[in-house]
Amino acid sequence: MILVKGVQLARTASWKVRDELSLSDHKCIHTQLGNSVQNHTYTRFKTAYGGRRKFSMHFRKEISQIQQQLLDFNTREHLDETISFLQRAIFRCCQKAYKLKKSQTTFKGHLVVTRARH
Repeated sequence: MILVKGVQLARTASWKVRDELSLSDHKCIHTQLGNSVQNHTYTRFKTAYGGRRKFSMHFRKEISQIQQQLLDFNTREHLDETISFLQRAIFRCCQKAYKLKKSQTTFKGHLVVTRARH
């Protein structure tokens, strides 16, 4: 279920009068509602309440391996792998050192509802 305000609905709705013959003296109105919806959740950490010492303690253990990978790279793909490894190492250390904030969700995507009225 998607809840929208009238302004959002007005921005995404379109309608047209159909020329089809009907048994009524009214023309058929075709209304189409479109809305984008996609769900994405990401992790955030509480960094304002300490934990920096714990983070640096855990991150020190990863530094030698990261330095070695940075010295040994010779292709763009290997550099991309090293950067991904660095990002994962930072994330792992954050998980060990900081508390989690509540997950935030963003919505994007696509939903189309079509309806005809007489």
